[in-house]
Amino acid sequence: MIWKDLPWDSDFFGCRIAAAYQEQGDEAETLRKLCREAAVDCLYLFLNHPLTAGFGSVLQEAGAVCADLKTTFRKNNLQRWSADESFISIPDEISEECYRLAVRSGWKSRFYVDEKFRPMQDALYRKWVDTCSGNRPDAKVWEFHAAAGQLQGMMCAGIEGKTGKLGLISVSPDCQGRGIGSCLMRILENFYLDHGCTSGEIVTQFDNSGACGLYRKFGYRITDIKEVWHLWKV
Repeated sequence: MIWKDLPWDSDFFGCRIAAAYQEQGDEAETLRKLCREAAVDCLYLFLNHPLTAGFGSVLQEAGAVCADLKTTFRKNNLQRWSADESFISIPDEISEECYRLAVRSGWKSRFYVDEKFRPMQDALYRKWVDTCSGNRPDAKVWEFHAAAGQLQGMMCAGIEGKTGKLGLISVSPDCQGRGIGSCLMRILENFYLDHGCTSGEIVTQFDNSGACGLYRKFGYRITDIKEVWHLWKV
């Protein structure tokens, strides 16, 4: 198992947090020893899906909880879209309404599923939106407004090297099914191409069927699924 201390998470959540990543050849006893000896308050375990033989019983014994099926989508053949931008804006300042919509997108995230993290999920998602706002050329926040001005959708994304990475995308519950998510995805892919990207990557939860369906519609395919378990030692 590869061990990684997580100082940012530890500072943000106010407890000692680390992550462990499964390597080829790791067996149940490797995981058992790690769970027993981990000197942290919370350990994120990123494990192959489906679980390696024997891992399930070890995790149950340790009291770990599966908080996410972390699903990575990727698209390598980005394309230019004809997109109606008349309802799209890039805000100079993030409104409270936009923050609230962003937070709503995390209803399946492991930081909401895990009740110990849930009180901080709101602040965490606001922080993620902030990292894409401002005058950064390689990251943006977009808002989708109705003709009457109501905020109906939002999205944030950034560029890492030649890969565009979607941060959050959210459509107001009473506006879903109207093509707002598709409009935002077209804007997103054009943004990637404008910045010289050759691929796009999206991380979501496997059981977030609506999001997964949207990404598949635009040609994204699953490249990896990891089970993310939280082991609290306190």
